[in-house]
Amino acid sequence: MGQIIVGGLLAMGGALASQVTGVLALAGSGRRRNHDAAARRAAEREANRRQLYEELLKTISDTQLDCADISEVCGRLDLKKRALGSVADGLAERLDPVRTVAVAVMIDGSARASEIAATITGAAREFGQACNAAATMPNADGLDLVTSRLSELTALLSRAERELVSAARADFGVPD
Repeated sequence: MGQIIVGGLLAMGGALASQVTGVLALAGSGRRRNHDAAARRAAEREANRRQLYEELLKTISDTQLDCADISEVCGRLDLKKRALGSVADGLAERLDPVRTVAVAVMIDGSARASEIAATITGAAREFGQACNAAATMPNADGLDLVTSRLSELTALLSRAERELVSAARADFGVPD
């Protein structure tokens, strides 16, 4: 009788050990799946962030060209023949693309890139406000206001471009 009990206990112990091994294997595979899913999400976030950086850099470059065009228009403007108000009306809208991309970076970018993007949107807003104010000012005063804000915006965009490249290198582990 003792041998039957011992044999039964050994059989149950073996069955239990095999069940425990199966449960542990299942738990391990679940952790692996969770880890793989987290790694996939991180890679997707990095790819999206990389696209945001590239798009913002491209948009900054385009905006710098727009600023050069605006500067040229302001330089050729004959204030005696043409009112500044008609020229200033469309200037702020030319900055809409950089504002849009900068807001996307503020939402999905790194903290440093978000700070750079916030600075760009602030400067674009100030330039737009200067254009609106210039439309109601005497032509010479309005032109001075627009050109000074344009100069500040251009300098800020150049600085932001350098800082964004540096931020991207830091975020993606690329040495300077």
